[in-house]
Amino acid sequence: MSLTSLLKEKNSWVNKFLETEMPDIIKYSSSVARRFKAPLVVPAQPGYSYSGQHYALAGTAFDNMVRLGHGESPWSLPMFEYGIAKIGFNYSYTDEQNRTYYPTAMSIYAAIEEADYSGGDWPLAEIALFTAYLVHEGRSSFLGPSLFKNTFPFFDVRIAHGYPSYWNDISDDLPFPLLWDLVRLYRRFTPYAKRLNMKQKGVFGPTFAGSLNVGGADADFISSDGCLLDFKVVNRPRFADDLRQALGYVLLDYQDKYNINRLSWYYARHGVFVTLPLAEVLSEVAGPGASMSNLRNKFIEVAGETVANSGADVLASLVHNTNEGSISRSSATFHGCWTADFWSIAKAPYDQVPCKGCGRLLYLAPDDVQRLGSCRCMWPDGPTAGPLLDTSIL
Repeated sequence: MSLTSLLKEKNSWVNKFLETEMPDIIKYSSSVARRFKAPLVVPAQPGYSYSGQHYALAGTAFDNMVRLGHGESPWSLPMFEYGIAKIGFNYSYTDEQNRTYYPTAMSIYAAIEEADYSGGDWPLAEIALFTAYLVHEGRSSFLGPSLFKNTFPFFDVRIAHGYPSYWNDISDDLPFPLLWDLVRLYRRFTPYAKRLNMKQKGVFGPTFAGSLNVGGADADFISSDGCLLDFKVVNRPRFADDLRQALGYVLLDYQDKYNINRLSWYYARHGVFVTLPLAEVLSEVAGPGASMSNLRNKFIEVAGETVANSGADVLASLVHNTNEGSISRSSATFHGCWTADFWSIAKAPYDQVPCKGCGRLLYLAPDDVQRLGSCRCMWPDGPTAGPLLDTSIL
C-alpha cells in the first residue's frame, strides 16, 4: 500500500482524514477547474491503441525523462530496481548445486549500464520509456498481467537460448508511437525546464518523514523555494484527485523539511502550469485560519493509531532477510526484499568474464563461461543468427 493506493481506496484512513479535516476539497477543486481554459496541445499519438496501462506508462515515462534529462541516474527512479528484481525472480532458475541464477535481471542490468542517452531527445525517450516499463512492473501485482512481458515477449527466450540482450536489442522493441509521444511532450516542456533551472534548484523524487506511515510516498519535484511540483500526462485534469495527492505530501512532511508554500502541477498534454499558494488552498478547503502545523499533528496522531491497530509495524514491509534461501516468489516474502540485497544475491553466483572477441565484461554463470564466453561480436552472422550459439567458434 502507498499514498497513491490509499487515495484510490474510498474508505481508507487517509481519505477519511481529508474528508473530515479538509471537507471542501471538491468544492475548491471545482472552482479551479472552471478557471482552467488550456486547450489540449499534445494529444495522445493518433493511430495507437492506448489502454489505461499505456496512459499511466506515458506519465511515468515523462517523469523519468525529465529526471534523466536533468542528470538523475536510472537507479534513482522509484520502484525501478524493484521492477528488475521482480522480473529477475520470475525468470530465475536453480542448478543442480542449488545455486540460483537471475539471467534476465542481469541482462537488463547490463543493458541499462550500456545505454547512452546523451545524444538528444530520442535516446532519452528510449531509456525513459524502458525504465517506465520496469517501474510499472515493480508496482504491479505478481498475479496481474505483465506489461513488460507483453511488450518484450521474446526477451527471456533470447536469454534462455544464450543470447544476452544488449541495449540496441531492447530499444528496437520499444513502441514507436509511445516514443514519439514522449519526444513531443518533452520538447514542449524543455523551455520551462531551462527557466526553472531544476538541476540546481530543487530535489527530484523527494520522500517525506511520514512516507513509511502510508507504505511509501515520493513526489516528483520540490524546488528550493518550497514549490511542490507534480507532472501530469492526462487529457482531462482531475483537480480533486491531484489536490488530495499534493496535500497528502504536505501532511507527510512532518518536520516541514521542504517548507512547502506552493502547490504546482504541470499538465504536459496542455503545456501549462497550475500553481496555487498553500495558504489559499488551506483557507479554502479547511476553513479560514487553518494551520498546516495543527493539521499535521492530527494526521500524525491518526497515522500512529492506524499502524498500532493494524497489529503490524509498517517498517516490516521494508525489513528484509538477506539469506538467499529465504527469498521466494510469494508476494509476502518478495515484498520484503530490498533491491540492494537483491543485487548482492543476484550477482553472487556470476563471474565477470571478458568476451573472447572484443574484451567487454560479461556476467556469466560459472557453468556458462565456456559455452557463452562471448558477446554478439562473435555470433555467426551477427545478432540475426539462429536460436542457439554456434559454440564451435568459441
